[in-house]
This record gives sequence, C-alpha cells and structure tokens, in this order.
Amino acid sequence: MFIENKGQWDRRVQFLLRSGGLDTWITDRGVVYDVYQMTPSKKSGKHNTPDVQGMKDKERAMDRRGHVIGINFIGASAATTARGIDPQPGYHNYFIGNDKTKWASHVALYGRAEVQGLYPGVDAVFYLDGGKPRYDLVVHPGANTSQIRMTIEGAKSVKVHAKGSLSIHTTMGPIEQRGLYAYQEVDGKRRQVKCAFVVDGKRTVTFNVGKYDRSLPLVIDPLVYSTYLGGSSSDIGNGIAVDGSNNAYITGSTQSTNFPTTTGVYQSSNGERSDAFVTKLNSSGSTLAYSTYLGGSSDEIGEESRLTGVAMAYVTGYHDPRTSRRRRASINHPWAEARSTLSSPSSTAVVAP
Repeated sequence: MFIENKGQWDRRVQFLLRSGGLDTWITDRGVVYDVYQMTPSKKSGKHNTPDVQGMKDKERAMDRRGHVIGINFIGASAATTARGIDPQPGYHNYFIGNDKTKWASHVALYGRAEVQGLYPGVDAVFYLDGGKPRYDLVVHPGANTSQIRMTIEGAKSVKVHAKGSLSIHTTMGPIEQRGLYAYQEVDGKRRQVKCAFVVDGKRTVTFNVGKYDRSLPLVIDPLVYSTYLGGSSSDIGNGIAVDGSNNAYITGSTQSTNFPTTTGVYQSSNGERSDAFVTKLNSSGSTLAYSTYLGGSSDEIGEESRLTGVAMAYVTGYHDPRTSRRRRASINHPWAEARSTLSSPSSTAVVAP
C-alpha cells in the first residue's frame, strides 16, 4: 500500500511503499529506492535493552545493511501534483517525537499513486504488480517522449543488458527495471510500441521510442525488481487483545521509517531506532482498521495491549533512553523505563501518555 505524507516525513516525499526489503519513496521529482537486509547483530549482548519481565535481548539484536538509490527526472516540473488512487481500508497515525506539529493522524492508504505534470503532458503512475513495484509513464497526446530523462544517483554502475533490462548495481545486488513494455490503446486493444532503455553516459537514462500515433496517449511501463524483495524486516509483535466483536489489537515494535537524505551504501548496527505500534484488525484479520506508531528519539517497545469498555487500546511497554539521538539536558532514568499509553477509539489521539 502507498502511504501518503501528511507531514510525518520530509516535505519532498509524496508517498511511501514498503515491500519487504525495499522501501520506495515517491518524491515530487523522482523515486528513492532503499534496498536493505536485516540480519542478527554480532554485538547482540552489548547495546540492547536488557530482559525486562521476560523480554528477550534477541528481539532487539538486529543490524540493517542497505543501499540507497535516487532516480531523479531531469528537468522535471517544480509544480507537480501528487494524488492517491484506489483508497484502501484503514489508516495510519504517527505520533513520533516531541514536536506535535510533525504528528499526523488519519494518514490515508492507497493502491496506486500518481504524480501529475512530471513534464508537460507526462504523468507517472506507481503501483504493485505481483508484489513488485511498477510504474507507468503516461505520455499524453502531443507530448514529446524525448523530454523524459532520468539520472541515477548512488549506484555502483548502470547498464542495459542484452535482453533490454536496465540494471542498477548496488552493494545489495541489482535493482532491475525489466519487461519494458510501451503501448497505446487503439479501438479497445493494446498495440505495442517499440521501446528500449538507453544509458547516455554513466548515469543518465532515456527511452528510445519507436513510431506511434501521437494523437493517442502512450504508456511506457517497466517492472522494478530487486533481489531483496520479500526479505526480512524488524517488526515484532509482542501483545494482543481481542474485543467483544473479535477485532484484534496488536502491539509491538517496528524499525523507525525515515526518508534517506543521502544515496549510497549504509550500515546501522544495534542503534537503529525503533517505535512502538498498535494495529487494529477486523475479526477475520483481512482488513486493517488502523496502525498507530508511537515513539520519540529513543527506542520504544509496545509489550502489552488491553482494552477499556469503549474499545480504547491501553498499551504498556518501555523505552531505552540510552539510544536517544539527541542530547538531553538531564537523564535521570534507568536503562528501561516503563510506559503506558491510552489511545482514543480511532487511535487518532493519545489520551494518556
């Protein structure tokens, strides 16, 4: 699902798609791919919160290794319009940090995302196909395909394979754009148009498009593939409660999601910050009602979820002030502090922090 940005992330971000081992950040002028792998830490006994009331060190001992690739559309408009398509059930809430102006509630989820006006007469539509990210460049009648130019930042190398796929090499393996397919709808049928990737220099990519009817829209449609799609994550469920309608309330910890501001390789050992979450699912487990993320500059873990008589989720857990990325005036806390939070029935407000 595509998560809209309502101020919880960098203002350049329009949507985020998380697909297990690959975070796809859609910005106003391109896409940022963060391909990563979570592995058990080799320093599991040194910097993790200790076992508190049965909580295990091994749940926290994870390292994240990854590579960030930025794809920017050269000469793209500074006045693009982003919108979500195909609204999905449920919503997210973000109560992260102490600055309430950066909190966001009722953050919508979508099946597709569109950036309109990328170039004059050119829009971009992003979606999932078989669990893999895909995007369409929609060239409207009269628009010129030659204006579409992409620069690849942070890659070890960029090349086009003999079979036509675009391969962006990273330390985590290649990110490939395969199955490039361009077409037009003619009399209700798709008519394929010849199209190929072209690498101009070391990092600039364009499209070589064959003859087509310029009075009709043209769709350029590559499939994005990463070897780490479906990889591991650091989400941990620790507690669950069920209400009278058999709706489930799950709490635990998840790795904090931050927009990467630089490209290239990175590694985070043990200190990667986590946030607590509480998620409500319907009785069949098929529909998300909401997911709310709670956290600050430290590590937060949700350990137990209980309900009040009006279906307000009461979440207990702890946070580790030693992992704070910001200096505090004074810290008079032990390693692990107990925390309890009472959220409203819709989980869009923290009633009792």
